Amino acid sequence: MPEAFTDARLARIADKLAVARVMTVRPTPFGSDVHKFELRPPLPETVVTEFEERHEIELPSGYRLFVTDLGDGGAGPGYRMRPLRDTCDGRCRPGHLARSSPYLPGPRYYGDWEQRHEDPPGPHRVFLPGTLWLADHGCTLHTQLIVTGPSRGRLFNLDVDGPVGPYVVEDQDFLAWYERWLDEAMTGYDVGWFGERLPLTEAELLQVLAADAAPHRRIRAGESLLLLPAVSDRAWHALEHAARFDDDPVVRSALWEVLDSTRPFDPPKIVPIPPSAVDASAPEPTQFRHDPWAADPWAD
Repeated sequence: MPEAFTDARLARIADKLAVARVMTVRPTPFGSDVHKFELRPPLPETVVTEFEERHEIELPSGYRLFVTDLGDGGAGPGYRMRPLRDTCDGRCRPGHLARSSPYLPGPRYYGDWEQRHEDPPGPHRVFLPGTLWLADHGCTLHTQLIVTGPSRGRLFNLDVDGPVGPYVVEDQDFLAWYERWLDEAMTGYDVGWFGERLPLTEAELLQVLAADAAPHRRIRAGESLLLLPAVSDRAWHALEHAARFDDDPVVRSALWEVLDSTRPFDPPKIVPIPPSAVDASAPEPTQFRHDPWAADPWAD
């Protein structure tokens, strides 16, 4: 990445953070009540160099410049971005960061990902080698930065204590990821567990949904449409069309689940009132009442 481009991006990020802190109506994305769009002080070059030498690695350039020029954690996705000293804390064994991370861009790793790609449990286990823990999104949802391996410089989300394995987000590097978070946080997007949404406009998402060769990206495009601050009628219609007519049954099933999870309301549940409860003197007595605990007559 050209140095001038990186410098311009760092300056742009600093300016946007300053604007977020003084907006009349301050953005309130997840975690902002903790970090308040403030960064910790940047680290001296000597501290970062000592960290790299101790772990026998070089930090990805964008992240390295961020912590030395802008701030060592603070405002960022999740509750906050962790300071460098906490990104490889008690889990880090000698050689932890120098070992290659196996995770690649593509579909999310599910199911037995841990058994297939990680060391077996034991006293000398190295978990998620070659990565730094950058952000905590609550419970056991993390974002990791890859410092060693074929996807060096990229980030992935995962549940470290569940079946939802790594998903390498589409942002190409740390600075692109961070600036997208800031842009979306300031403009009303849902940025919980940030990075799950494809970094595309509605028009671009519709194109992916209709024509991308990868089924997992068509699914994620459908999910991403519903994470926009506003969803057009065109997008709703395209999503329903894909759920009915996509060539891949897995895509159709996943998109129906997306649609079902966003039903705007549940139809009222109706049960008959027993005759003994009806006032015989009332004209045209109503024979039905709403019962929220009744079985759903619209359910399959």
